[in-house]
Amino acid sequence: MRKGAPDKLVVVDEMGSRTDMTRTHGRAPAGERLTGEAVPRNRGCVTTVLGALTHQGIEAHMEVEGGTSLEVWDNLAAHKCRALIDVIESRGARVVFLPPYSPDFSPIELAWSKVKARLRKWRFRTRSALRQGIHLALAAISPSDAAGWFAHCGYSVAQAI
Repeated sequence: MRKGAPDKLVVVDEMGSRTDMTRTHGRAPAGERLTGEAVPRNRGCVTTVLGALTHQGIEAHMEVEGGTSLEVWDNLAAHKCRALIDVIESRGARVVFLPPYSPDFSPIELAWSKVKARLRKWRFRTRSALRQGIHLALAAISPSDAAGWFAHCGYSVAQAI
């Protein structure tokens, strides 16, 4: 990446969420069984979130009801739609694909981790509640969070802030 570009980076990706999400870990005193809310038996309603992360936070997102196999801007050949790339480049931007299987280079993966942790904690069980939760969780992403995630992934955004 050329110098002066970190503040111009936009990382795009998708995240799936469901109404049956629960925490993945818990605690109980030694020798006692962990108790809490039962885990839903159905797979829940799926909502896919497409998002764009800059060093200032989530700049744009869109929710799609149901699952999708679309993962935007990683290096899967199916994602290299020439027409879409042409539209983006006609606006003066440049599209760069990450190497295959490289989530460590994608700061938005860390953003999705924070969002999903909150959704698991809040345990939304209806689609409308899940959508509200997604908005609340995305709003909790601060510019400081985003800058830290970019730095963690090796992008020097400190000069851009």
